[in-house]
Amino acid sequence: MAVQLQDDGSSATSSDEDGENSFLGSTPLAAFAVQKSQSGSNHLLHHDVTATTEDGEVIDYYEVSPDCWHMLFVSIVHDLPQIWQSRKLVYGHLLRAVFSALVNMAAVALQVLLIHYVKLHVVERQVNRLQADYRSFHAKAFTTEGKFIDEAWESFPKEDKDSLCESAIVHGYFIYSIVMVWTLRMLQEHRETYRLHRHILMLPDLPDDRPGTEMATCRLDPDTSEENWDIVSIKPYVRYMVYFLVLLPKYAINLYLLYAGTRWLAANQSFSDLILNCLALEFIIGIDEMLFAGLYPENTISELSRTALAISRPAHTPKERMHIMVQGYHRSLILAFLGFLWAYLYLAYFQQVIPGYNNDLLGLCRTFLAELETPPCSWSFLGCFPYGTSAAASA
Repeated sequence: MAVQLQDDGSSATSSDEDGENSFLGSTPLAAFAVQKSQSGSNHLLHHDVTATTEDGEVIDYYEVSPDCWHMLFVSIVHDLPQIWQSRKLVYGHLLRAVFSALVNMAAVALQVLLIHYVKLHVVERQVNRLQADYRSFHAKAFTTEGKFIDEAWESFPKEDKDSLCESAIVHGYFIYSIVMVWTLRMLQEHRETYRLHRHILMLPDLPDDRPGTEMATCRLDPDTSEENWDIVSIKPYVRYMVYFLVLLPKYAINLYLLYAGTRWLAANQSFSDLILNCLALEFIIGIDEMLFAGLYPENTISELSRTALAISRPAHTPKERMHIMVQGYHRSLILAFLGFLWAYLYLAYFQQVIPGYNNDLLGLCRTFLAELETPPCSWSFLGCFPYGTSAAASA
């Protein structure tokens, strides 16, 4: 059954010929009808918009992101009730539910294994090499009383100086900026997960005497005649399944990637490798989106883009809207503060790349790198590139 907007703002219903649709299965008419806005526009079937019900309540639509996690959530909400309660097209729903679970497990396994093997075979090797170089620096460039020896540092091999001075952990402001950007990237992942969590909490419970297939309702776009699906309620057991199969694993993955990625970036011994490793981390984060785009059928991707959480609520007064906006900014400020705090505390106290590092390389490396990074010729080219072997020898 589907809800379709009419030109006069009323609603009509239509039924698929076989009682089933290509994505969500048969669902009954919504308990509410979407009406036109005050401006007369009936384009209310898009995501992240607001509509009004016949009894004056407001419906907020929240789009479903195109990735494996949201697909698993939609499959739990739609396919499992169809498998348990419907007698039609059970194989299709079962196939999609199993496929969604397997793809999501593959995404988690790939993310965890890639980070684990990078940590084991790349990060730990970099940490061992850096700690050995730093130990050699302390042994050769200092007396037993801890007094620095200028001559010993000058006699250090250039490759050893280069290895020490290109280490990210040596340059406090630089690595703090990189870690802060990585932390903000993971905060983005966390906020997307938290928003899904919050929207699921806002969904009302579907009564026990109602079938699970009523958790979603169908709307027809009057312009394209495409089916748009709203998740309007949720069974309590389905809510808990989403918590344990979607939200908790996603929160855990986010925390693991935050820690492992921060350690990986802090252990870099090359400026160029640091930039490349930032791209590698972004690649690992995007595995779930890549698997979704690469493995799911085209019609499923299209239909998921037309699925939204439709949450009804009383109309807000201007004061209530302002309060909601202030709460949103408070959450953003708290998360930003926690991000800055994490980056500072990790680099100042928790990092195990060079435990107890006291910035004794910073001044030395600035001088060394300035020599390497200052070209012999700048504004004037006259006499910079003389011909002949004698000129090269004198240089």
